[in-house]
Amino acid sequence: MYQNCARKFFYNTDATTLLYLSRTHYEAEQWQDCRKSLLRAIHLAPSNYLLRFNVGVSMQKFSASTLQKTKRTVDEVRATVSELQNAIRVFSLLSVASTYHSHGFDERKIETHVEYCRHLLDAAKVHRDAAEQAEKQTKQKLEVTRQIALADEARRRAEEQRKFQLERRKQEDELKQVMQQEQHFERVKEQWKTSNNTPGKRKDRSR
Repeated sequence: MYQNCARKFFYNTDATTLLYLSRTHYEAEQWQDCRKSLLRAIHLAPSNYLLRFNVGVSMQKFSASTLQKTKRTVDEVRATVSELQNAIRVFSLLSVASTYHSHGFDERKIETHVEYCRHLLDAAKVHRDAAEQAEKQTKQKLEVTRQIALADEARRRAEEQRKFQLERRKQEDELKQVMQQEQHFERVKEQWKTSNNTPGKRKDRSR
């Protein structure tokens, strides 16, 4: 509803509406959509520290939910590491800002978020390294399988070529034998004609 309202009436240019939209995404545990709405709102209201705090929380929630998944891709874990680093940066900037003027947040609360995100970041890096190692091993296995398949294909083609050469040589030998037999037959035929045409044999026949 908020999303349709923001598009229809404010063209995504009202920070308050985008804040309500982000809250809807937050309650639906749609952390990335929540973060996107908040970032658009921050672009419209850069001095609103509540929006910045909520962005940090959405990044934290996204990271925690990703690490709790039983199956995670390497890209998801890498994204988690990046999000946690950004969340720590956001909370740290809010903590620094609190020393200059009040923005309505308890500094200790912000530090708690920073510490929790750092704890998650350490865990995420362990998962990332393990996932990257597993990905590397998987790629190596796939490469070995590919090389074996290429070797098998090369052997198959070599065997086919060998059989083809043998068959061609056999056909050439058979053709050569046939030609030799024909040549031999022609020689015998010529010899027979020659022997029948000699004068001595004609006289013998006349007698």
